[in-house]
Amino acid sequence: MSSICQTDCAGSAILSTLTFGASMDDTLGAAFIGYSFCCTIFGILTAQVSNYYEQYAVDPLALKIVVGLVWTLETLQVALISHGVYHYTVTLFGSYISILKEHILWSLVTSGFVAAISGSIVKTYFIIRVWRSMYLI
Repeated sequence: MSSICQTDCAGSAILSTLTFGASMDDTLGAAFIGYSFCCTIFGILTAQVSNYYEQYAVDPLALKIVVGLVWTLETLQVALISHGVYHYTVTLFGSYISILKEHILWSLVTSGFVAAISGSIVKTYFIIRVWRSMYLI
């Protein structure tokens, strides 16, 4: 183990501030808060999807497939973000130099692509509704 990782808590806080320009508590803490918000919104989405399938059983099959596809993509995105947060907060815990040297994790890059696909599907559906003058209210 390197001497950097064997410093006391105060020393590691100073090292992380000098190395990153901000403390690890600020950066990884922000990631954890974002992750918590993401999981909360995903829970709300899951409740809404469940409610949709129960309340609107007569909707067209294509619409049900779109709803299921968006929910599946959002599930994948939460799993990818979970992997990233776990990697940086648990796997690399206390190893500030490893976090600094490491490239962006593959799961976080993939999560961006999944979000883009999901967002594109939702926006395309909205455009179709507006085009057909099927207003929501």
